[in-house]
Amino acid sequence: MPYSKTLKYGHEGAEVFQLQCDINKHFGKMIVKPDGVFGPETAEAVKKIQRAGGRGADGVAGPLFSCSMDLLLGRLKPLTPLKLGDKGNRVVFLQQALNAWGAKPKLNPTGVFDEATKEAVMKAQKYYGEKPNGIADTDFVLDLGSVELFNKLK
Repeated sequence: MPYSKTLKYGHEGAEVFQLQCDINKHFGKMIVKPDGVFGPETAEAVKKIQRAGGRGADGVAGPLFSCSMDLLLGRLKPLTPLKLGDKGNRVVFLQQALNAWGAKPKLNPTGVFDEATKEAVMKAQKYYGEKPNGIADTDFVLDLGSVELFNKLK
């Protein structure tokens, strides 16, 4: 992750400068002046990226935004999707995250991506406005709001 802390309006420094450079790189042109000051132009650019990603647009560059920028700029690879029949620790982490999200009924974190896990993924996908296909991909994991989960599933 390029930013060690949440960046928002009024912040200044090297990490804001890096954020501004990343924004310009993402758009392929100068959108914000890279001056290290998180002002209204930077906040609006962050909101634009957030809206394009289908997430809440608050103009704050927090951990999920940072992770999304890393993906957009190729600094992180997308996750290998988890689907019915998959097994292992990655599935356990997903099942635990689904339980923390509020899966009903609670999942038994066995490490086997079974029908119950698929149903829980589909319910969460519907909740987040995604096509409910039962596959836990990068976008879905970020919708769950967990950079920690993303890092565990890499």
